[in-house]
Amino acid sequence: MTDPKIENEIQAKGLTAPRITPADIEANIASEHYFTAYGGAKYGCVIRDEPANSEALKLLTFCVLVLCNGFTVTGESACVSPENFDAALGRKIARQNAFAKIWPLMGYALRDRLASPLFAIDTASAGVSVVQESEAKLAAIVREFVEKQRVSCPEATCDDRVYEEAPGLVEALCNVVGYYRYPDDEEV
Repeated sequence: MTDPKIENEIQAKGLTAPRITPADIEANIASEHYFTAYGGAKYGCVIRDEPANSEALKLLTFCVLVLCNGFTVTGESACVSPENFDAALGRKIARQNAFAKIWPLMGYALRDRLASPLFAIDTASAGVSVVQESEAKLAAIVREFVEKQRVSCPEATCDDRVYEEAPGLVEALCNVVGYYRYPDDEEV
């Protein structure tokens, strides 16, 4: 069963709890790069002085996906017979293999967020993607803070005044987007 067929089956069954979708993964890919082992060997450093079997290297295609957070994931496609080599097909297979490696990474990150008290599963968020749910929860945290504290942030950025007046907001946001240590924080 292909990814689109699986996705259609999930939607048809009404399974709406938070999950990673193919669209979430696509949205997390910042850039993609392709090359053959031949191209890598030609422009890379030489480990041995022995001549490489350049024909074999031309049959191995790599895909490097750079994720939005800067992490890289690789996939490869190896063709056995030179007569069957097709560059576009090799790139497609290498990308599929790299794409498949992102599922467990994003799945772990989602499970981690769901385990956080901030991201307790809420039936009101059923049917939305993980990215939409995260954005909605961040917006709700900020709205609640502004209403309670009546502190407004400049349009571009919030300054240290907000951090001093509202450590609860900063802590809540850090739980969602990752921990940020201010330069004057003590080492733990």
